[in-house]
Amino acid sequence: GRKDKVVHKELSHELEAAVLQSYSQQIVKQVRRLRKTRDILNDEDRDMFANALQALVGIQSISNELRLMPEFAAQYSATAASNANSRPQDMLGEHVATIEVDWDGHIESVAFPLPDYVAYLGESAKQRFLDNSDLATAEVRMKQLFKAAPGIIAEMEQKYTLAKRSALYRFVHRNLVSLKLIQYALVVLLNLNTVMANYGIGSSRGYSSAYAAVFHGKYESGFTKSLIITIVLGVLNFVGYFVIVAFLGVTEVPIVIRQIDDYVLESLENPSITSYRHPQAFTWWGVTLVFNIMFIIMHRVNYNEAATNLYLILVVGINVPWTLLCTRNYIKVPDTPLTRVFCIIYDTAIKKSFFRNHVLLAFFSIQGFLSSPFFTLMLFDVVNNSEVLQDVMKTIIAPAWQLANVFYMFIITVVIYASFGLDNFKEFFIYDPEYEDDDPAHCGSVVSCFWLLFYLGVPEGKLVDAMDPIEKSDDQYLWRLLYDFSFFVWVGVILFNIIIGLMVDTFSALRTETADRQEILANECFVCGLTRTAYDDLGLFSPSFDQHRDHDHNYWNYLYFFAHLRSKDPTLYTGVESYVNLRLMDKVLNWIPTRTSFAIQNHDGLEDEARKRGEAQSGEGNFKSLTDEIRKLTNRIGQLEGALG
Repeated sequence: GRKDKVVHKELSHELEAAVLQSYSQQIVKQVRRLRKTRDILNDEDRDMFANALQALVGIQSISNELRLMPEFAAQYSATAASNANSRPQDMLGEHVATIEVDWDGHIESVAFPLPDYVAYLGESAKQRFLDNSDLATAEVRMKQLFKAAPGIIAEMEQKYTLAKRSALYRFVHRNLVSLKLIQYALVVLLNLNTVMANYGIGSSRGYSSAYAAVFHGKYESGFTKSLIITIVLGVLNFVGYFVIVAFLGVTEVPIVIRQIDDYVLESLENPSITSYRHPQAFTWWGVTLVFNIMFIIMHRVNYNEAATNLYLILVVGINVPWTLLCTRNYIKVPDTPLTRVFCIIYDTAIKKSFFRNHVLLAFFSIQGFLSSPFFTLMLFDVVNNSEVLQDVMKTIIAPAWQLANVFYMFIITVVIYASFGLDNFKEFFIYDPEYEDDDPAHCGSVVSCFWLLFYLGVPEGKLVDAMDPIEKSDDQYLWRLLYDFSFFVWVGVILFNIIIGLMVDTFSALRTETADRQEILANECFVCGLTRTAYDDLGLFSPSFDQHRDHDHNYWNYLYFFAHLRSKDPTLYTGVESYVNLRLMDKVLNWIPTRTSFAIQNHDGLEDEARKRGEAQSGEGNFKSLTDEIRKLTNRIGQLEGALG
């Protein structure tokens, strides 16, 4: 806790950097050896492992402090350069991390042992956090980091636990990206084979599905080898997706369960939460249900027949998803076994999109044996593998509500044009624009005209294919001209351009946002908020801003320190660890440096010390010069007195 550098000076003369680094390398080798067999260590080896980690923490702390001394820093850098192949600092960084803490106005460098599971914080999890974070200020960023910390730590712990238990899990975790690419290559090969062999149901050539070919003999003998290829590739695809689904399931479902259980426990202990249900969640559900029931009644009254498929679309496509959403919003706190199970299933299906998508892909891999076209749906897996396509999908998902409103405008527009068109231009509506007989098929109701315009008019943005042309001599010519031209302007120009504009604006906004976020992450310290320009103006030769941002203030190290405090016995906390833990319990982040760092603080301190030393030396020199001048003046006066006497 001393703020002067007296101890630093003494130790920098006593300790040699080469000896310190050599000692750390030997300990790192022991830690690596013990960590590989940690699960089968005896008590003596466990104590040795813990002591070795503490020794590394001590070495890291001593190195950080002594490198403030220019002589030791030069010696340390020279030794590190001569041992470039072994990279002692990198070896130490595998097991020990450092953060900086503002403790009573003084920046302390705090070293701590890294938890075993930090290797299972993948790049995808890091990027997911950054994508969902507000990067406005350092305070906001760090609050979000500590808010997300329990979930991120739970994910790392889950992966680490599974990796220790299963060699297959470790293999899939390390090679998931490569396995996904191989999986998609098999999907492409499978579809290439099936499209070349499928001539449609009822055709005497090829085969329409593997099931029909194998169990009903519906295939041409010349396609036997193609059928074998389809079966082999289909089985490989199913096994591949089954393994990936199992991997994601055992990884992500327990995380969802833990998050829900933690939230329930926190809510039950919070006296301010008195209601565990939200009855208003079903308000719009009731409105939708009444609307659908009235629609079905009106359909039966007007058509005197049941449209089963249409009713299934209303119930399964609208009511069921809407009911599930309202039910989840109704359950604020899943405090019963039934609500807990429902929330686990719902949150897994909605929030874990990567897992949900692969469950669907596994289903398609099975259904494809019964109907080959389902194999083609697996080609959409390219979206899971391509960040470019994921960004493109965002241009559709982000403005989804606006696009839904535009689609509704399409519907009411077609209803209006179908109604007016049936009353005024019924004889001009045609289903086949290239008809040759004298009595082509016309639409006979608003509904049939609606579907005709939607099928032939909307995609083209004009009514040329949906209606016969009108002669200029016809009395309705001007009205028909206005009818056709207004449809073209409103649908073909305005509505379609609105859709294009929404998607282009969204893409532009996403690109601008991405560029701004990259600019912030590249040129502003995530932790303390110091900008690159402000840092460079300080005149520090070392560390550079990039080293300050990526090493001294590595924000993931703060998350690891949070995990370290959670796993450590509070009775064994150091002074600074106790201080930080109390601040975290109070949800106060004033212990995080603000626009300063350990290096900046000590650079200023060393400059002050050098300036004082220089001023002292300068004062001594000035006093000596003044004394000499007085002596010379005294001698001169004596000489003058002798001459005058």
